[in-house]
Amino acid sequence: MEYWLQKGHIRENFDTENLPFSVCRFEKGEYLTRQDGRLAELLFLIEGEVQIYGIREDGSVTPVNRHEAPALLGDAEFVMGGASSLFTEARTTVICAALPMEPYRAELDRDVKFLHLLLRSYAGKFHTMATLEASAKTIEERVLLYMRHASARHPEARRHRRRAGNGHYLLPHQRQPAQPLCTACAGAYLRLLL
Repeated sequence: MEYWLQKGHIRENFDTENLPFSVCRFEKGEYLTRQDGRLAELLFLIEGEVQIYGIREDGSVTPVNRHEAPALLGDAEFVMGGASSLFTEARTTVICAALPMEPYRAELDRDVKFLHLLLRSYAGKFHTMATLEASAKTIEERVLLYMRHASARHPEARRHRRRAGNGHYLLPHQRQPAQPLCTACAGAYLRLLL
């Protein structure tokens, strides 16, 4: 266990000493969290990749984020009292360090290093969602935004491709890409992105 805690630099995220971590392994396809379930532990992704998504009432999937190690899972649940509103699914074999939330909440609420980690994690997820969802209202804007952030030539392309998953947020129908691309070409937007 100590090997994994050192590999993930887990203890460096805390001022509080002697926190009782455990190490968990999830196989591809296993759920780390479930929508409408409770998450009792903070999970520190040490190795592997996860996909976070929700399922709407109509059964459609809402991709939220994709994370590779290192990442903190359970930040929103910690803030909201343990209730999970999304699924987190292992995309590969995943190794996590786990820390029970409730028995150590008082210590964690006073732990400045942990609170900074929590804030960075929560803000990063919010920023990604806001950038990818809210800033692009039309199909054309979504195509251009996706190209800007997922293009292999863009310096942050890998990070955005990882967070956006497979670009599921991009287009509601497969027939729609032609029109935005034609509009973008006509407006010379593509030349600016490439």
